[in-house]
Amino acid sequence: MIKMIEGILANRVAANLLMIFLVIAGVASLSALNVRVFPPIQTYQISVTVPYPGATPEDVETSIVVPIEERLEGLEGVDKITSLAASGVGNVIVDIPESEDMSEMLDEVKNEIGRITVFPQASEAPQINEVEPDELVAQIVLHGDVERRLLKQAADRVRRDLSAKEGLSLLEIGGVPEYLIEITVPEQELRARNLSLSGIAQIISQQSVDLSAGEIEDERQLLRVRAVGERRTGAEFGSIVVGAGENGSPIYLRDIANITDGLSDDPVEAIYEGKPASLVSVYRVGAEKTISNAEIVRDYLDTEIGDALPANISFDLWRDESVSLRSRINLLVRNAILGLCLVTLLLLLFLDLRIAFWVALGVGVSFIAAFFPMAFSPSPRPTVVVVLPSPAGVGFTAVTRISLPFGRSARLSMKGCPILALSWP
Repeated sequence: MIKMIEGILANRVAANLLMIFLVIAGVASLSALNVRVFPPIQTYQISVTVPYPGATPEDVETSIVVPIEERLEGLEGVDKITSLAASGVGNVIVDIPESEDMSEMLDEVKNEIGRITVFPQASEAPQINEVEPDELVAQIVLHGDVERRLLKQAADRVRRDLSAKEGLSLLEIGGVPEYLIEITVPEQELRARNLSLSGIAQIISQQSVDLSAGEIEDERQLLRVRAVGERRTGAEFGSIVVGAGENGSPIYLRDIANITDGLSDDPVEAIYEGKPASLVSVYRVGAEKTISNAEIVRDYLDTEIGDALPANISFDLWRDESVSLRSRINLLVRNAILGLCLVTLLLLLFLDLRIAFWVALGVGVSFIAAFFPMAFSPSPRPTVVVVLPSPAGVGFTAVTRISLPFGRSARLSMKGCPILALSWP
């Protein structure tokens, strides 16, 4: 240490160049730091998701969930396994003790899942990743004196536009119920056409599904073949053939039913300035940055959202977490500058002007240079946490359930009321 100090005193140019390098490296490294509102939370959980389009929860349990559980039960380091079998998808959450290394356990889980050879051919590739909590960045409120279905459609358009932006990966719609397609079939139509509720349910579930047809691989590329047949509108459901007439002509669902696109009866309602409203929430996940995501949202609101909304629907940026985050960062910067000035004044009481200046400058350079090694820390993404303060009938005589992919629901009943209801997020 003494020799190094003597060497620097003997070569003042090298010392100045080192100081300039540390300042430039520290300032440049600031861009690699992920500034967050809340500290990162280690969930010690690994999620394994396997889509199985068109499968019922029972099929998902036997074909997807059980093989995964049997494979992971004997894996060392697994504390608990929680499974969920839904229509068209199976999900398994693996809890890991805090003493285990998450990256190593993630690799081991991937290796074990990769050894499973009994998955159905129609299932898709497993999605294995560490469970990370999301963090709200911004909320856009859409409001106007229009039907809630139009607000839902406008929110869907905004979500699609923002999802296409690089850097935004998680967006959710709130304040409005889920989509619902109501299909009303009179009982006399069922009898006249010799049809049944269960038969219609089975036909709809079979003809409204996306199916994976496997993969085609050669020396240069890998192609995934997929049959897209999922129906999302009443007109698409109306084109489903549910039977045949006496002369062999097809009977379409629209010929025997009244099909209406609408929203479900869920008690979900949002009011903004006395008008119906819907919310589009933007979240930060993984290595995404709160301030960068908020800038993308603001740029979209300033330049593009006007083309996506009807004239009778307005928008407001109701919540922006980056505002509070920037305010707290600015407060920290002001406090740092004020503290450096106070240190300089105290040094002037005991040292001459030149020495006090260089000592105070060394303190400031040390703080700035500290960001440089943080950019090369062992963690995947160095994080700076800025803590912020906290910122609302008719009875059914018969009912049949239809299993649709990815948790979408269906219900059938008779007596001339809506006998088929399909919903999805």
